[in-house]
Amino acid sequence: MVLENSDDDLQMLYGETILFFGGGRWTRILLQVTTHILPNSKIVVISPRNAEGMRKWVSANQAYSRVIVSENADDWLEHDFFAAIVVNAVHDHSNAIQWCIKKSIPILVEKPISLNYNEVLDLYKQALRHNVLLAPSHIFLFTSYLEEFKRKIAAAGYIEKI
Repeated sequence: MVLENSDDDLQMLYGETILFFGGGRWTRILLQVTTHILPNSKIVVISPRNAEGMRKWVSANQAYSRVIVSENADDWLEHDFFAAIVVNAVHDHSNAIQWCIKKSIPILVEKPISLNYNEVLDLYKQALRHNVLLAPSHIFLFTSYLEEFKRKIAAAGYIEKI
């Protein structure tokens, strides 16, 4: 799908359903961001290990009234999703990614996609075969090492070559 920034495209985008895989801190952080930037979107969270905890967290805040928490992705096989965000444990990423690929859902994955290089290659090959977008994400909010690197670069003065 190509969006051209028309009012119709933006309305469509804001009304779509986004799928999350996860149930921990990053899921909650990215849910906060998603509900803020996509205020009319519906969100389904698949959390086999922490569905009850996610339900309690969601129900405690009226801003998340559009969020549904489920234990099982297969309960949603018939539903259409605009995109998926995979923020579960890294050892569960592959299963979530493969599920999304089979449903042709574009996927953003909390880094790393996998701890195994060959598995990453296989997942990218599957995504390419099915014409599914698959991208890793890196959240820079808590990356103090980048600030330290910036300070060291600035202190070095004019740099001709790295």
